[in-house]
Amino acid sequence: MNLKVARVKVSIVLSLMLINNSSFSKEQSPSQVQQEDTEQIEVIGSKPLYYYRQQMVKTELKFYDSLNNLLENPQYKVKCKKEAVRQGSRITQRACYPQYFLAKKAELTKIAMQTSGVLPSDADVELMVKQEKAASLAYIEKLVEQNPELKKQLFEMYQSKQIFLSKKENSK
Repeated sequence: MNLKVARVKVSIVLSLMLINNSSFSKEQSPSQVQQEDTEQIEVIGSKPLYYYRQQMVKTELKFYDSLNNLLENPQYKVKCKKEAVRQGSRITQRACYPQYFLAKKAELTKIAMQTSGVLPSDADVELMVKQEKAASLAYIEKLVEQNPELKKQLFEMYQSKQIFLSKKENSK
């Protein structure tokens, strides 16, 4: 805190004390006057939905960072990025994908661009990487079971997502 601001606050408090002390009547003690003049203010508030969304994002990113640090196979590492909700839209959302998914999507996109074909959708890519997905999920499941800290972070991520979804449902 700035020293000048602190001095001003102290001088204001002292001035208020002097004013209050001079207004005491001889029959009343300072504590009686203070009790009569004390006004109680009750503040009731709630956290906005955005707070819970941010908590969910933080726990998810923390989990993926920890997971990526433990993964030996670079194809299983997860990358999160913002992408448009719809083609040409400015509205974005965060999406997390494993590297094998991104590599396959890039490969299919390159082929589509060279042949003037249709760009692949995420569903198309999902069909193409079913085996890699099964292998990566089995490997990650084993890794989570072996690492208690990672298991804890996975549970926190799940909890924060459930809290967000329940708050979102209650706000409707």
